Amino acid sequence: PHARRQLLATVFRLVMGATFALAVVAAALSGWLSRILLAGESHPVAVVVAAFAIPALAFTNIVSAAFNSIGELGAMVRIQMWGAVAGFFVFVPAAYFYGVEGALIGTAASYFSAALIAAWILRNRSAVLWADMASKPSSEMLRRTLSFYPMLLVHAGLTPLTLLILRDQMVAQVDLDQAGLWQAGWRLSEIYLAILMTPFSMYFMPKLGVLINDRPLVRREVWHSLGRATLVTLLCAIGIMITREWIVRLVLTRSFLPVVELLPWQLAADVVTMAAWILSMTLTALMRSAAYIFCEVARSVVFVAMAAWLMADHGVVAANWAYFASSAVHLVFAAFALRDVLWSTKSFTRKA
Repeated sequence: PHARRQLLATVFRLVMGATFALAVVAAALSGWLSRILLAGESHPVAVVVAAFAIPALAFTNIVSAAFNSIGELGAMVRIQMWGAVAGFFVFVPAAYFYGVEGALIGTAASYFSAALIAAWILRNRSAVLWADMASKPSSEMLRRTLSFYPMLLVHAGLTPLTLLILRDQMVAQVDLDQAGLWQAGWRLSEIYLAILMTPFSMYFMPKLGVLINDRPLVRREVWHSLGRATLVTLLCAIGIMITREWIVRLVLTRSFLPVVELLPWQLAADVVTMAAWILSMTLTALMRSAAYIFCEVARSVVFVAMAAWLMADHGVVAANWAYFASSAVHLVFAAFALRDVLWSTKSFTRKA
């Protein structure tokens, strides 16, 4: 309990301080960032909202981790699932009534709704956690926490940067409406993958941490989780594929029906992405920072480069081809980096 209290206090101060400072800087530069990131279009309000969504997202993640640390998995599930649902119902009306700017603001504002849900659940479930976060931080915990930061920063920075670059390419090579259609389809995948990843992250990472020094058990757990996660995602993707037109009509509008044609490759890529994600979590648990960062960078480079190469001739569906290819590259590289865990008879190591 004492170590957990120190960890929560240290992480809370470090992450919230850093993300709030970043938000202030980004908000101050909102006009310039808007023109740079949105292909010359000016949406400074959207950038300001997105800037302060960063600490909101950080708060949600810290609260979820705190519940996980005391075994209140039900509360963690509710935060993730209700946050994803609430975010969707913030995004869709904003995009429908206010167009591109509404979609941009709605995407960022969805993180505020998740943070409010996290705060409400925290208030009603465990007052102790608030006291934990307010307790005295530890310099040793700070050092250990910072050792994870190279992986965390790469993941946190590359994913939104990749999507921003892709959107810029779509606007430049196709048009803004097609970019909006692709983003709507992408949002559908984000929501159902977030729902699927939540229970796996709650189960897989803590269990892997317990088994980390037992090589046969770690291997078995990785293979079992990989098979289960991939199978569940495949079944969900097949279900969405079969009912995709009905889903688009239900959650979006008739004007978004072209999204139906974009979904097949995207759903196939989602299955590969889930498999790659399980292996990435294994790299994180084993503290293999270099391999983790290489996989993340390779994925983003392939995603952006292939989409930029093919989009002018084939439209925004090329982005989903690139998504599939980049996810496959990520999976292959992560499997290679974990060959000693997955296949080798030799012992594997966890970095200190």
